Amino acid sequence: MNTMNQLLARALSPRPTLTDAEHDALLAHDRTGYAGLLTVRAVAAETVMQVVLRLLAVTDGPRDLAREDRLIAARLPAIPVDVVIRGLETLVERRVNNQRTAGLIRSYLLGLPSLEGLAVRRRAALRRLLTHALGRRGVATCLAFLATPLEALRPHQVRYVHKALLRYGPPEIVTDVLRFVFGRLDEVHREASPLAAYLQARYDLKAGEGLPYATLKGIASTYHRGAPKYLVPRLAASQALKRAVGPDAPVDGPVVAAMKRFLAAPDGAAWQAALHEVEAEAKAVPHLPLRLAVVLDASASMEGTGHRRHHAGAVAGAVLELARRTAEAVDVIRVGGRAHEVGLPQAEGATNLALALVEATRTSADGILVLSDGYENQHAGDAAGVLEALARLGLAKPLVHVMPAFTEREKLDGRRTLGATPVLLETGERGFDALWLRLLAELRPEALHATLEVMS
Repeated sequence: MNTMNQLLARALSPRPTLTDAEHDALLAHDRTGYAGLLTVRAVAAETVMQVVLRLLAVTDGPRDLAREDRLIAARLPAIPVDVVIRGLETLVERRVNNQRTAGLIRSYLLGLPSLEGLAVRRRAALRRLLTHALGRRGVATCLAFLATPLEALRPHQVRYVHKALLRYGPPEIVTDVLRFVFGRLDEVHREASPLAAYLQARYDLKAGEGLPYATLKGIASTYHRGAPKYLVPRLAASQALKRAVGPDAPVDGPVVAAMKRFLAAPDGAAWQAALHEVEAEAKAVPHLPLRLAVVLDASASMEGTGHRRHHAGAVAGAVLELARRTAEAVDVIRVGGRAHEVGLPQAEGATNLALALVEATRTSADGILVLSDGYENQHAGDAAGVLEALARLGLAKPLVHVMPAFTEREKLDGRRTLGATPVLLETGERGFDALWLRLLAELRPEALHATLEVMS
């Protein structure tokens, strides 16, 4: 694999791993393929923002602005708001303020469904970003015009504020947020508005119940210095609870969830439901222009226990069925397990990958895909030794080990890798398009750039 393909493969990881210099090198080498990273669902949010920053900041050389803007607009809503805010603030720090950047800041921020809550939580950040996007004179003009009801403005004034702000979101909310962010808002008449709660909490701290802890603490330290110390945590407790149990819990993707339901209660209906999800996902992943030998680990360890029960088997099953639909041909060599009447095997028995790898090498496949959790509980280490022997005999084939993982930060203690074989962790949480591109990078690297362009 050449250097650029290696960088692209690393960019496809669910963890941000590229340096600024490596991002710059990818952009300079192939801007179109680099922009195509925005289409891949599992790419780390921080990596996505690095791509967006460079597409906006680097204006020289050939580029398809309409395509890039479409990709950016489609990708940003799927990224955590705070990650996007940090990225946009980087543009401010670097003084990148072309029309595309200004338009993106306004359209993204003012179009957020949670705009009022964001204004309360990140007021200073919104002030910096809107000042950057509108300019100081533009902010002053909008504030002056919006101090008057819209129906009382002259036609040219209405056109100005509509073009600058109001076309991006509900006019009443956008107007209130702008005035709030710049300290010109005294009251809000909408019920259940975070802006109203903030303004009322300046006079009665309890009126701010449900606001973020940091916001309430700031209000208390400024307007209610004598308030009991326990009051702010109590008022913000519901928010703290949501943070504790909410966004960090892994969520199965639809294919893995359907495969788990089948493994928990294997029958024909559950298998057909799982295949329905596979067919839908197959339309979102690229074609694999090669013949594969798939070594499927169906040993006892693949069943898992507790909240991980059936997870490894479901991920492996999803990858196998997707490969059947996207590769040119697939030969399956099963290790362990007991066959059901339909669908995936029941996990049981020992893990002896060595013989399966020898059998996979004998097939006419262009490459070998190993689907195993890495718990080689029989003849441990033999598989890596067999691969070394095959390489010395000149019989080795390109090989990738896909290891089912429960989270993207899985610890690999106690697991065995296959020597120098690339190991790709896969949760299935955010689809399989990134995994398929990484398989291309390892098994058919010359097709990677063209595939990224086609996907976008």
